[in-house]
Amino acid sequence: MSKEIPALFHFPGWSHVWSRLEGRRSVIVHGPQFCGQRLFSKTIQQSWSTRADHRCLQFHLPSVSRDGQLLSSELADRVGKQCDLELKPFDPVVGRDRGDAFFDAFREALEADTGSTLVVIRGGRRGLEESYHALIVGFCDLQVYFQDHQGCDLTLLVLDDYSMYFYENWRYEETSISDLHPIYLRVPSAKELTRFLGRLHFGDDTDAADAADRLLHLTGGHHGLILEAFDALGLDWIRPLPEPETAPDLSSLMDDDLESMIEGGRILHELQRRLAQQPSTFCAEALRHQKARLFPPKTPDSQYLTELGILARSGMNRLVMCPGVISGVIEDMNATVDAAKKPTSSMEPAGELDLDLGETEIEDDDFLIVHISDLHVGPDFRFHLTTRDFEGRKKAHQLLREDLDQFGIRPRVDALVVSGDFVERGAQFDQFQRAWEVVEAIRKDLALDPSRVVAVAGNHDLDWQPKEYAKKQEQTGISRENYETFYRLLGKEPCTASLTRIPNRGSGPDLRILGLDSNLVEGPDAGGIGFLGADTLETAGELLRQDDLNGSNAWNWIVVHHHLFPATSPGAVAALGKRISTFANASELLYHARRWRAEMILHGHEHQPSITVAQRWSYPPRGHEPAFFPVISAGAGSFALGSHLGPVGRNHYYIIHRRKHEICFHSRILDDHGAAFTYHDKIRVPLKG
Repeated sequence: MSKEIPALFHFPGWSHVWSRLEGRRSVIVHGPQFCGQRLFSKTIQQSWSTRADHRCLQFHLPSVSRDGQLLSSELADRVGKQCDLELKPFDPVVGRDRGDAFFDAFREALEADTGSTLVVIRGGRRGLEESYHALIVGFCDLQVYFQDHQGCDLTLLVLDDYSMYFYENWRYEETSISDLHPIYLRVPSAKELTRFLGRLHFGDDTDAADAADRLLHLTGGHHGLILEAFDALGLDWIRPLPEPETAPDLSSLMDDDLESMIEGGRILHELQRRLAQQPSTFCAEALRHQKARLFPPKTPDSQYLTELGILARSGMNRLVMCPGVISGVIEDMNATVDAAKKPTSSMEPAGELDLDLGETEIEDDDFLIVHISDLHVGPDFRFHLTTRDFEGRKKAHQLLREDLDQFGIRPRVDALVVSGDFVERGAQFDQFQRAWEVVEAIRKDLALDPSRVVAVAGNHDLDWQPKEYAKKQEQTGISRENYETFYRLLGKEPCTASLTRIPNRGSGPDLRILGLDSNLVEGPDAGGIGFLGADTLETAGELLRQDDLNGSNAWNWIVVHHHLFPATSPGAVAALGKRISTFANASELLYHARRWRAEMILHGHEHQPSITVAQRWSYPPRGHEPAFFPVISAGAGSFALGSHLGPVGRNHYYIIHRRKHEICFHSRILDDHGAAFTYHDKIRVPLKG
């Protein structure tokens, strides 16, 4: 191998990738995150593009996809910015774009301008598997096509963090990805690392062997930690191997400072941050692999740890916890978790915890409510379903259960509130069937009676284009039949207003939750417009009056689907086109909330977590009552939709703790890789009286 090639191409693992590409053989590299994929893609582009008649095109998946779809126009734009290849104009696909228009134009351009083209794909991660797969298959199909086309050479390099490995492993159909040669970034051996140190002119063979052993002992053979250590010592990976007189000083490999240098690096810090998102679960799973276990992993947790490199491949078919500083981090973090008498329940990030939902903070008179919204079961549902998806994703109820269990509060939850949009399309009852499975699994995990599930319809739960014999709503022409059947599956009778009384576990007031259907005018002519009918409001008032006969000592909450106060900021184009979502008679609901002495209104709809505390003069004061009546409006983000998540960009839910003189909102969001819910924010709203 020539010494003129970059130093990285001499490093164990990556040297094998380079030799395959030199032979024009396409590969998919399976390796953990932070193991040099980005560095290799930068280095290969510089090395490949300097040759005559060679071009290297890089596609970073998040830049060329949105909401699970490839963007043909963005793919073409990347080609135009990276080389002089001219693509014919094409019309982007309307609807579900899989990049077909781009691939057709790209094929024609290569036929007209021959040469050696290397395509590098990286940036795939959990949650982007569908568009990741479509991008790879598109280029693989082109590669098959050009095998019979003289004068054109197309080579493909896919840098995978194992997310595509697991996705392909559980897919049923055969694809052209099988034509890619897989390379696994395994732990380098001491002999390989010694040989590499020799090329860097590090001492004699004995010194190099000792340094290799020490480096492997500390890093556990984690590629990223080793590359980062060499980079800190002055090795330029993109340049050729240095001559003896210009070689970096690697003597620190034998110093006591090496360990602290590795521990202070960016990669280990990032791994600690990921582990801290769910320390009890991830540490326990990692420690299960102190002895090697079979590969591939059998649980989503071990799959995630494999993607991070915390679990490493041992041989061809086993996984073992990465030794060295990584195992030290695991053991220290696990000891911290075990030191607590019970799992702490504070929703704060790392640091001192000032609220313990698992112990003294939850009194018998308190209520603990889980509020989720906008599941949108359908094509973009993020989590595992019984009829679709692959085992690498957790189910929604598993994620919720694990999040509640780490605080020891799951048995204490008093009710589940779901504020609408159970499905993506109300016309498809199969989506409702899967939604029922999701909600039922959550209910069982919480050990709640069906009467403790408060559910209201969302605009997506309606059938806007019902078939000929469907029962239609006279005013809007939409049908509620599918949702009403689903509502019965939940153990409830269809209605536009319901009242759920949750008894207090102690001697304090009960909690009453009104569920109101805010979809009276929803339909093709008023999409996204919330409205409560007069009959709905009258029924709600009557339900409260009748319940008052059993004792009116209760706190009152209301649940609707639409937001009362603005939750998003639409642009001028949307405003001019009247594409604005609003609650048309919000003032009327606030007026009745005052009459009913409701302290809070829960909602969903815009997929944006929001809490608004307002004081509104909406009803004449009587006696010594205050003229201004405070009301809380709390909107949950989407619990499970894989797209259209707005500025927050994460799936979300609330744990609401109603205490004697305050309501505490614990806002929870999904982490970067969909492996766990984690801290977002904690808000206390004080209450008078």
